[in-house]
Amino acid sequence: MALSASGDVYAWGYGGRTGTLFKYLPFLQSDSPLGLGNTGDVLQPQLVESLKEKVSQIAAGCDLSVAVGESGKVYGWGSGLYAIGEENTSTPTELEEISYFLDSHHAKVKTIKSSGANVFFLLDDGRIYTVGINKAGAFGTRKNPKVMADLELTSLTKIIDDDLAGQKIVKFKISGNSLIFLTDSGSVYYSGMHSKFRPEKFPVK
Repeated sequence: MALSASGDVYAWGYGGRTGTLFKYLPFLQSDSPLGLGNTGDVLQPQLVESLKEKVSQIAAGCDLSVAVGESGKVYGWGSGLYAIGEENTSTPTELEEISYFLDSHHAKVKTIKSSGANVFFLLDDGRIYTVGINKAGAFGTRKNPKVMADLELTSLTKIIDDDLAGQKIVKFKISGNSLIFLTDSGSVYYSGMHSKFRPEKFPVK
């Protein structure tokens, strides 16, 4: 998936379990993460025409694609929407609960990333919010490692920030099972990998 300088989104590649073959095997079908409808694989970039506005940011995991419109509204599509409490679809649909949360908190998305059936939002207040499937504790939302109540979050949830002591997060990276971020004071924190269920300071020397 690619975002043009003019705010248009183009998609190509693996179209999920869709297309002619799966038309006759409905129990195996999945909704395409390309946003072009269930058309099967696409070999050349195609404009995602069903987006209702120009876009400022995009993120794509293997099951889920997300876009932030210039208005601040958030859109999603793919077979991973179920994990964030939405109905799966092969064309962009507004994620109304997330859009409402951002609007009601007067928050803007600074950076958005996805590593599968989940989404990470860095907001302009310097905090990361997550939603979806929490692989290996990457969300950093578990206060008690023995209480696994955050394996799947269907609403935006802020990562635990007690140890940041007022520091703001300025950038972050994710993998399939981890989160690492940099604060405005130069400190690095990480979570995930089945061992760190809340952000822990990385011993940078």
